[in-house]
Amino acid sequence: MSTRRPSLALICAALLPGLLGSGCPGAGQGARRGGHRGPGGGSPPVAVAVEPARRETVRETLLAHATLEPESHVSVPVNAAGRVVEVLAEADQQVRAGQVLLRLDRTRAELALRQRRLELEQAKTSLARQEDLARKGLASKEELEQARQALALAQLDLERAQLDLADTELRSPIDGLVTERLVSLGDTLQAGAAAFRVADPNPLLARARVPESQAERLRPGQPALAFVDGRPQPLQGSVLRVSPLVDQESGTVVATVAFSGTQGIRLGRFARIEVVVSERKDAVTIPQDALALRGEEDRVLVCEGGADGAPAVVRQRTVVTGVRRAGRVEVREGLKAGERVVVAGPDDLREGARVRVVAPAGNAASATPAAEAPGSRPAAPRERRR
Repeated sequence: MSTRRPSLALICAALLPGLLGSGCPGAGQGARRGGHRGPGGGSPPVAVAVEPARRETVRETLLAHATLEPESHVSVPVNAAGRVVEVLAEADQQVRAGQVLLRLDRTRAELALRQRRLELEQAKTSLARQEDLARKGLASKEELEQARQALALAQLDLERAQLDLADTELRSPIDGLVTERLVSLGDTLQAGAAAFRVADPNPLLARARVPESQAERLRPGQPALAFVDGRPQPLQGSVLRVSPLVDQESGTVVATVAFSGTQGIRLGRFARIEVVVSERKDAVTIPQDALALRGEEDRVLVCEGGADGAPAVVRQRTVVTGVRRAGRVEVREGLKAGERVVVAGPDDLREGARVRVVAPAGNAASATPAAEAPGSRPAAPRERRR
């Protein structure tokens, strides 16, 4: 047994350099970690994914929530008492201004109209007789004036009877949608009883409450969008008016926003309202994943150099950000359009680290070890920043 131990020791001594050189676990990690601390020491470049900052239009919006209500929503009462003999409209039916919604029994109104017509003819005949007598000197001026007044009153009575007959038909006062039918066939109604409710759904209004501090940025005419669940496209609209009053209890101001193209939207739907308070064209933007917070500052890693396949170097840059929307961030200061920012790579990537781009932005996960520099760590999505 003692003769075998030296040979085993010799074998281990012979294999140890090979194991170290092959990058066995633990032996090469120190070298890899040192590879992205700086350009010195000949460390291999680290695999990263980058994306260039680009220019696009950025809109700053004010967010609120409100229900969508019609601007005109009226109750339609009957103007005469009577029994309902015909119903000509139903809920969810489109109607035009002046369209007949129901009819009442008109028997009494027709009889009254015939009576007033006869009375008018009698008044005309009486006036003609008095005028003839007056020409012959057989009628006084008072009698002639009384005949004229009687004719005028008969004319008024006829017009009133015609109006009563017309009131047996209930007509819609506006173009719109019947939202409620409140009567049934055979009902006996009193004058003034509500029979229908009709709304004009175009435009729809959103009366949104916004904080007093934000309301100062609202102006009539500013474009707005309304997002309704289940509808693929938002409604287009604009700010109609902003209330001059501040609610003392909530500290909010009511902003009324009007939306057109509302066909198919049920009244009273809840919506998310976005009002565009500012718009900047050709703003510089980067992916949200490229942004990191260091203390109170937003920073990015900018990839410099790397022409002709040579490794690039990352530089830490402090930036001033603006609008954040849909996974992108506006950069107002500290970065130019076209500069490349790191969007995926090791979390401990530092200033001055040598890097090699192994995948286009948005496809970092497709990078394979065969595309990396020897000994580099595979690119991985960076930890999501705020």
